Amino acid sequence: QFDAGRTGPSGPDARGEGGDKILVSMGRLTAQKGFDVLIRSFASLAVKHPDWRLVIYGEGAERTNLEKLRNVSSCSGKISLPGLTSDVRSALGEANIFVLPSRFEGYPNVLLEALSVSLPIVATDCPGGTREILADGTYGVLVPPDDGRLAFDRSGSRDKSLEIFDDFAHETHWGHLDLVLGR
Repeated sequence: QFDAGRTGPSGPDARGEGGDKILVSMGRLTAQKGFDVLIRSFASLAVKHPDWRLVIYGEGAERTNLEKLRNVSSCSGKISLPGLTSDVRSALGEANIFVLPSRFEGYPNVLLEALSVSLPIVATDCPGGTREILADGTYGVLVPPDDGRLAFDRSGSRDKSLEIFDDFAHETHWGHLDLVLGR
């Protein structure tokens, strides 16, 4: 159920227009989903790139632990856990990059939802269909599960990684949905 008191990103900064850029993730707040790794990874990214925010949608048993982790990070004001959303498409549509940090998955439908709004994707190459959905990395960047860098500095330079994301976004932003849907 959507909690109107915990709203997500909206307004003029959607997709980075006139404001912060947004990394978004969503799912059950459980250890399986790897949101702890995402928060730690984002904290290292945010130090050098203060124009980025992280929004994690969802509810679950790990909420308190994730809030504590966020609160002790160096960028607690840049990380939000708005709870559930009843409008996944809008939440994804306001983001610049979708991140799936899971340790394992069943079948990650949220990747299909991120593809449907043409988001660049960074996902862990975990058991459960991620590699198949992203066609061996054709439609997103695949990284090892529990990789504390989540590709943000896998080239050794956070600046270079953000350039890679920018290039990926421009090359695939509108094109890969048609490919996935067979149009």
